[in-house]
Formats: sequence, C-alpha cells, structure tokens
Amino acid sequence: SGEYDDWIELHNTTSSAYSLKGHFLSDTITSLAKYDLPDTTIPAGGYLIVWADEDGMQAGLHANFKLSRLGEPIYLMNSDTIMIDSVRYSAQTTDVSSGRCWASGTFLPFTVPTPGADNNCPVAAAEGLESILLVSLFPNPTRSFLKVRVASEKPVKLQVFDLLGQERLRTVVRGGQVQLNVANWPAGTYCIRLEDGTSSLFLVQ
Repeated sequence: SGEYDDWIELHNTTSSAYSLKGHFLSDTITSLAKYDLPDTTIPAGGYLIVWADEDGMQAGLHANFKLSRLGEPIYLMNSDTIMIDSVRYSAQTTDVSSGRCWASGTFLPFTVPTPGADNNCPVAAAEGLESILLVSLFPNPTRSFLKVRVASEKPVKLQVFDLLGQERLRTVVRGGQVQLNVANWPAGTYCIRLEDGTSSLFLVQ
C-alpha cells in the first residue's frame, strides 16, 4: 500500500540561491532546533519538500516530527537562531493541503496540491484598483532603513505585517517611493502589502 505522509514546502522567493545550512524546522516553540536541515540550497524562485513523517531511513528530507491533524505552528529558524518564517495551520482534512497566497498574505486550503510549483491561489486585484507593480525593496536584508519603490506616481497605501499577522506600520507611498525606518524592529521576516493586494517579503537582521 502507498504512504500518504504530511509534507512541508519551503519556497525561496528571492532572486538568489538560498543556503539552508544551519537552519532548523520545528513544531514546538520550546524546541526550535528540533530538525536540523541538511546543507542544501534552494535555487532562486525554487522549492524544497520536507516530509514530516519521522522516517529518516527513506530517501529525501524527512523531519523528526509529524504534523498534528488538529493544527499547530511550524517554525523556520536560520543559523543565527532568528525565526525567519512561521505559520499556524488549522485542523486538517484528509487529502486537503494548506498553502500561503503571497498576494493576500493568507493561507488557503487546496484540494489539488502543487508540490514544487506555485499554489493555485485566486488572482484578483481589489475592486476598482489598478494593479500596482512593487519595483524594489532595498537593501534586503536590512538593519536600519528600507527603500520601497512602486511603479505609480499616485499616492499608494502601504502596510507592513509581521509573520503573525500583526500590523507594524501603515503609510502612503508618494512620488513612487518611500523610505521606512526599521532600525528598532525585532529581527525577522516582514510582509509589505500595497492597497491592491500586491505583497513582498523583506528581512530585518
């Protein structure tokens, strides 16, 4: 008979290869270094599957923990023990996966999983709004200031959220760019969202 194990997919949203050396996955806040990811690299825009089945004897990457069907958090820590991503999924349904939709910042259920490819998220700009291109975030990662450029000279509303969904900042981009002061923010990953739903991530070190 076949096996139907749970899996976790990591996606590199950057334009450069990303090394997972010294990174950890965990489902327990008191044991964040639970599964030591191997020295492997996710290519730019690429994906990596980690099986959550406690079966290290099989080929591929197999975490030393399983996912609870009742729902729980998953944490990704980097080599500096900084939490660079986290998600809390709800109670699971057989043969239904959950995935992040970057445009909305939300997690949705999927009856057709797409391992190694983009999630089948609905694409729809906010009603009455034109699509706005997020041109660049620089520097990313940053320690002090982040310059945001958009392809619009009109005022554009902008929000920043942490990975727990808490709003950290709300402002308006004028003249196509704005500079954000993040010098006193906790290290971690944040999500910028424009008023049309366009979003992107940046890292504070």
